[in-house]
Amino acid sequence: MSKDLISIVVPCYNVEKYVKQCIDSIKKQSYDNIEVLMIDDGAKDKTSEVIKSNIKDDKRFKYYKKKNGGLSDARNYGLKYIKGKYVCFIDSDDWVKKDYVKKLYEAVSKGNYDVAICNYISKFVDKEEYSDITDYHIKNYITPNAWNKIYKAEIFKDIKFPVGKWYEDLGTFPIINMEYPKFTIIKDALYYYRQNSNSIMNHVDDRIYNVYDDIDGVEKYAKNKNYFEKYKDHLEVMNIYHVLVGTIYRKSYDKNFKIKDIKEIKKYVVNKYPKWYKSKIMKKNFSKGYKIYLFFLNYKMYLVVYLFLLKLRKRNLRRW
Repeated sequence: MSKDLISIVVPCYNVEKYVKQCIDSIKKQSYDNIEVLMIDDGAKDKTSEVIKSNIKDDKRFKYYKKKNGGLSDARNYGLKYIKGKYVCFIDSDDWVKKDYVKKLYEAVSKGNYDVAICNYISKFVDKEEYSDITDYHIKNYITPNAWNKIYKAEIFKDIKFPVGKWYEDLGTFPIINMEYPKFTIIKDALYYYRQNSNSIMNHVDDRIYNVYDDIDGVEKYAKNKNYFEKYKDHLEVMNIYHVLVGTIYRKSYDKNFKIKDIKEIKKYVVNKYPKWYKSKIMKKNFSKGYKIYLFFLNYKMYLVVYLFLLKLRKRNLRRW
């Protein structure tokens, strides 16, 4: 097997506490034919100093400074300069195991796949949780995150991450999967995903509704390409999981959370998929807990849903 060049794009913003661990984990990769593009997205802390001091002894690393534009903009910026046949993304507050690149590269290249995916470890302050990704998660866009994957670089000649929105991965990966459907999953958990309480508790605002824009963009793309009927069932599940479950859950962390919020969020899905509750994919694959929650939601038992979410929020806040 030839040792193809692998490009790694690392978007960085205000990560002075974490970026050294990320860099160290990349330096230790058992696959060494890599180029690493550290994209400083206008960080306001000492991120730039930490990056420069930790990459100066390794010519595989390149530092780029740009005006702040958000995670998607930083990834897109890095993609302009990659030279590898394959590319992967690592968030700068995360880190990877030493065989991360090697095992993903072997998987994607041996089978001539478009994308290879590995499992990951969610790292909390006091514990770790391991993912168990299956075809179901990928084909229904349950885990659309850009990281924990390696891609043929040619994919990003035409496909870019939507700029200025939260959930940019959700606006990108479904399109990649429609255009480049050959993927493989390796069971190894090779990526450490740092869980930060600030992502939920301190940043609940109207940006959580950016999820609508990302989903709308994917559905519009599917319709324009005449893919919608082929992927309709999968797009429906994407709406159920990321809106009826994910967005309502995130909204519950708003101190002004009301029952009317649940009703309004539900309308977004019902208007497009009025028979969502009959989804065969949902009934086959969703956990028992999700099914019970969605049963109450479908039958308009909003007070039960509201009280359940408040109880869940209280429990989770104690964890943080």
